[in-house]
Amino acid sequence: TKPQKIPASGSAIVVAGKIHLDSVISPFVLQDSGTVTGTPFGSGTTTQIYTLYPKSGRAKTEIQIVTDAGTVTAVAASHYHTTNVAISFSGIARITGGTGAYAGLTTGPLEFQALHSLTGKKEAFVMVGTTARPGKGTKRG
Repeated sequence: TKPQKIPASGSAIVVAGKIHLDSVISPFVLQDSGTVTGTPFGSGTTTQIYTLYPKSGRAKTEIQIVTDAGTVTAVAASHYHTTNVAISFSGIARITGGTGAYAGLTTGPLEFQALHSLTGKKEAFVMVGTTARPGKGTKRG
């Protein structure tokens, strides 16, 4: 779906996605892709690159969301935990920019959660919070 307005400051961000493992770039760098849906972006696709730091149990995730209205980029910092069946990530993401209807969009901290199966076939993520800019809710043409 195509939003009619650029999100105003304080607008809700609620994004959920179904992802799967695309490739293992290196033993500690994984690339996922899939679909997303949520406010204010509607539906689209996502590519995510997870860089794992095993000594600290931390991860950095670069996130790109593409919709008909534009592209959103975000970065997440999280802790991760592994079990016999999954890797779970919990931390903070920030939207750092965008194109099209999302040009200039940023956020403060967003809750970031992701769950990856060890098979890489069924995975999910969520980001929840509010926008920081551009703040006017201006119509884009």
